[in-house]
Amino acid sequence: LDMDRNFAEFAALLGLPDFRPGWVWLVGAGPGDPGLITALGLHAIAHADFLLYDALVAEAVRRRPDAVLFGHSGSSSAQPIIARVAAGVRAGHPLALIVYGGVHPTYHWRDILAAEPHVDVIVRGEGEETARRLFAAIRGGVTFEDIPGLAFRRDGRPHATRPAETLANLDD
Repeated sequence: LDMDRNFAEFAALLGLPDFRPGWVWLVGAGPGDPGLITALGLHAIAHADFLLYDALVAEAVRRRPDAVLFGHSGSSSAQPIIARVAAGVRAGHPLALIVYGGVHPTYHWRDILAAEPHVDVIVRGEGEETARRLFAAIRGGVTFEDIPGLAFRRDGRPHATRPAETLANLDD
């Protein structure tokens, strides 16, 4: 079964539009049930150059957290998605602290902080201890300057604290 060919035939049979570069489509699926998506919605998704799943943004905004954490363990290809979702969170909840960690932000913290105004803090390297210290500082109203393994803006420019030590034993 050739799903691409069969879906193309199905789309033609239904008279679904040819999508052009630069078009934006908002696709919904009924009352939160992905099984209720329309044929037109599936067609739009199948031809999309970019998808933004906004339920994550809506839930973060609805909960009004003090901080929203983003992280991924690998590829740099996730960076544009994190940037767009973080921008959506910032638009809906401007007071949330947006924290980003992972391999990509560890190595590209300067570029991210320079290009992404909605990312407030980057956790560099192993985040287990650094994140714990960061949230203790937030609760206590303490500056981030003395927390190893962070990057943030100081006087509008990317700034990093000293590297955090590597954890010797992950069970501690």
